Amino acid sequence: MEGFTREFEELKALYQAQAAEIAELRAILGHLHSTSSSAFAKTIKPIYDYAETVEEFEDWVRVCEKYRNFHGMTDAQLLSAADSHLKGDAVKAVKLAKKNGHTPVTWLELQTVLLTYFQDRRTRDDHRDELDRMKCVGVLGTDLKTYTSNFISKMLFIPDMSMSDKVYQYEKGLSEDVQKEVKRKKPANLEAAVRAAFEALSIVPHPSVSFAAAATHPRTLPSTEVPPVTVGGGHMTHDPTGLAPMDIGALG
Repeated sequence: MEGFTREFEELKALYQAQAAEIAELRAILGHLHSTSSSAFAKTIKPIYDYAETVEEFEDWVRVCEKYRNFHGMTDAQLLSAADSHLKGDAVKAVKLAKKNGHTPVTWLELQTVLLTYFQDRRTRDDHRDELDRMKCVGVLGTDLKTYTSNFISKMLFIPDMSMSDKVYQYEKGLSEDVQKEVKRKKPANLEAAVRAAFEALSIVPHPSVSFAAAATHPRTLPSTEVPPVTVGGGHMTHDPTGLAPMDIGALG
């Protein structure tokens, strides 16, 4: 009887110890579920963009989703956690979406907003690189007309360019002599810079330098398409076909 009592007490102590461990685990789980979603995501690294590789963005998405699954987070909690770890251009992407009335309210919508923004930005960066390499080849009036036409065409794909940036990029691609003359006049906008370039070669453009297809949304134009340009008359004829022209002054 004495041996039975001792064995019973040992089993009772073991049960109590296990019960204490279970209670502690339950307390930990309860704390996890009551903690804010941003605290859940401490192991989620900030996302800036995925300029280097698409895989970087996809890896970030996978980490977020694994964390959600591990902690049993709701979609709203994951959205809040991910949103708290956005930095740099990723923050700009969400702000732009909100400004346009498309606030992401689900995890999937947030992914779509980020992916769309990064893809659009990468496309703009490609066009900017092309614009940066663009040069006016030759010193004839027709060479300047072609350069101006191509410059405006490419510029339409970069809607976030400031006016000073437009003027700087346009001047940079001009031949040395024309560039000096344009800079000397310190044009305040692109229209003035174009006019100064024409005048440097004794070409007087029409008071309203018109660029056809300028009113068309940039995304509707293939990257290889050059909107027809007419100036001149003078009128500079680049291509007689195309959409209705628009004053270059409206581009900035």
